[in-house]
Amino acid sequence: MLSSPSNLLKQAWEIYKKRFWVFLPIMIIPLFAPSILASILFPFRIKTGHFEAESLNALSIGLLVVVGVLILVSVFIHLWSQIALLYAIKDREEGVEIKEYYRRGWNKMTSFFWVYLLSNFIIAGGSVLFFVPGLIFLIWFIFAPFVLIMENKKGAESLWASKEYVKGHWFAVFWKFLIFGILAWLVLWAVSVITGITGIGDTGKINLYASYILLNPIGVIYLFLIYENLKKIKKSNID
Repeated sequence: MLSSPSNLLKQAWEIYKKRFWVFLPIMIIPLFAPSILASILFPFRIKTGHFEAESLNALSIGLLVVVGVLILVSVFIHLWSQIALLYAIKDREEGVEIKEYYRRGWNKMTSFFWVYLLSNFIIAGGSVLFFVPGLIFLIWFIFAPFVLIMENKKGAESLWASKEYVKGHWFAVFWKFLIFGILAWLVLWAVSVITGITGIGDTGKINLYASYILLNPIGVIYLFLIYENLKKIKKSNID
């Protein structure tokens, strides 16, 4: 039987607290790397989110190419950090340096990107047909990245393995996924209210920081614990 959401959240929070100083730099890198890269690539100032050109025409082909490269690099760094985070959760008892998690993640970049692309393509295809098929596919394949990293399986094999783990537990996984989604929304809503009342900073940026530094790692740990539960259940059924 799957653990309750409250128990999963408690375990996730304990792991997060224990490994905070490992998770923090892993999450900070994709958060600030695009801004640092943009300041290097763009020979002009950025004011209130709009570009003020000094040496380039804002509509030039060169600018569009640089923007495209920046987006691709940002996506690449984000995916790489997610793999590093998965390794930091999986190998949390090893106590290795942060760069080692990124090194391990580098070796999985191609497979992870393929799984990411394939699962999102399937989910998007299901959503085009109707909302329900897209949701079904989302829950089926949500553990594919964990299978890829934890069990060293490849592309489509990870997707089908995830579906097999969810089989017979779809609604249980869905409700746990939904509960965390609601809690995450409440956290961001509370942050928005507090920043709006106090005026201590830009609400959008603070929400982004909260998402990356707090909600993302806790959410991944939460899903990892569900994955471990499902894996144990399947193993016990086989035995």
